[in-house]
Amino acid sequence: MLLRDADGTMPEFAWPGGYPLIYVLADGAMLCSGCASGGSGSLASEAAEEAQWRIVGQDIHWEGEPVVCAHCSKQVPSAYGSGETDGDTNDARERKGV
Repeated sequence: MLLRDADGTMPEFAWPGGYPLIYVLADGAMLCSGCASGGSGSLASEAAEEAQWRIVGQDIHWEGEPVVCAHCSKQVPSAYGSGETDGDTNDARERKGV
């Protein structure tokens, strides 16, 4: 069962926390909340017969590069960024033999 806002639309952010949500389709593609709610001419729903439109899950986009909506190309940023380091903590530990 997917979480919905009071107006029946798919939320853009998880509550509590305000983490960005992404919506997973049966074919593995991902949508932004607007397109998961039928915006931009999207036919997405939990009951859609075609895998390319059937929503099978929602998840918090914790970290990594932004997810690009398969329908409108909107970028959904991750909650904690790309997860890449700039050579600080782990590299410094390795050099010190920690």
